[in-house]
Amino acid sequence: MRTANEWTNHQTWNYAMWIKNDQIGDELIKQARKSKDSVTNLADALEGLIEKSKPDLKGVYMDLLENAIHSINYHEIAEYLLQ
Repeated sequence: MRTANEWTNHQTWNYAMWIKNDQIGDELIKQARKSKDSVTNLADALEGLIEKSKPDLKGVYMDLLENAIHSINYHEIAEYLLQ
């Protein structure tokens, strides 16, 4: 298992650890393996999933959350999950 320092940043590592142990993540991985551009498709699906799941926050909390979400390297996670 990779540690947090082996990832682009903590946010990327954290999301990778959550999604790899999630039923929705399993489904996304299965779909991506059937596709030609599996890494790209999975990265897009992971980003879409987190965007759909964002809570409706206001002010500084939303700014902090948006900053964390935008720093996630979805492509790196997709490559890891498809190994």
